Amino acid sequence: MATVTVKVEKENDGKKPATKAAGEYLTLKVQDSDGRTVCRTMRRTDQLQALMDYFYDRVQDRVARGTGRFLYDGHRLRGTQTPAELKMEDGDEVDFFVEMLAMSKRSRSEISAAGGDQAESLSPEIDQPSNKLITLRVKDSEGVTITRTMRATDKLSDLIFFYLAMVQANRTARGVFMHYGRKVTVNRTPADYDMEDGDEISYFPDGTMTMPVTLTVQDGKGRRITRSMRRSYMLTTLFDLYFELLPSTAPREGVFMYNHRAIDGKQSPASLDMKDGDEITFCPIIEPSFFVTLTMKGSDDGCGSVTRTMRRTDKCRI
Repeated sequence: MATVTVKVEKENDGKKPATKAAGEYLTLKVQDSDGRTVCRTMRRTDQLQALMDYFYDRVQDRVARGTGRFLYDGHRLRGTQTPAELKMEDGDEVDFFVEMLAMSKRSRSEISAAGGDQAESLSPEIDQPSNKLITLRVKDSEGVTITRTMRATDKLSDLIFFYLAMVQANRTARGVFMHYGRKVTVNRTPADYDMEDGDEISYFPDGTMTMPVTLTVQDGKGRRITRSMRRSYMLTTLFDLYFELLPSTAPREGVFMYNHRAIDGKQSPASLDMKDGDEITFCPIIEPSFFVTLTMKGSDDGCGSVTRTMRRTDKCRI
């Protein structure tokens, strides 16, 4: 493994000794997947593009410029960023990964010119964008987050077992990994779930009570809202969202019904044993009319009935 270290020193004009301001400089190390390492000392305010260019210059015989990505703490670096902006410390390491990109038109034409049989023998996997590297995060209910860069075609068991090894003492602990409402399994790949670079997977340590549930609130006018929430959360958050989306003229006095029973916002999906995809119906209380029609029935001796329409505020006179 070859290591190249470059030190930056100010020229001595013969009058004063060359010195570095404390904390002004730091040395960063770039290491690729083949073990090649390049170190460079730079100012904390210098753009990281200088570090990237220097790395490509040192490994140009093996890595083409612009064919990979630089990662720091699991996040992709941009050339316009600075060590100070990212709060890098002296001796920090930057990882370099070569991306498996689709073959350029020029490369295809060159291979085709070399011979059709050779062009036909190319592996189709080279042309698959799913082979590119993506960085995924796993975050649990306590806010603990781990990050890992992997190929989109790798099994998610690598990421899941890495999280359990880093965070959970018991690797066989019960729990559910979710990605946008879908349960993630170890034998699938990021490509199977259409995961993209930077996506987050949520971990719920309990497979029942803390697993999210998606509920829908609808009313008689065809209005409906859908939201995913934890089973232990109160339903008032769902009800408040429904009221926020209602037009100003829509009634807000009413009852929420689930399984033919009235429910209130202090209850939770867990307490009501709600299932994923269940629906809640909002039944508004209709404002009573100004007039009312009353009928006075006659007695059993044959007297007739009397019907009268009156205001609700009128007194009943016998």
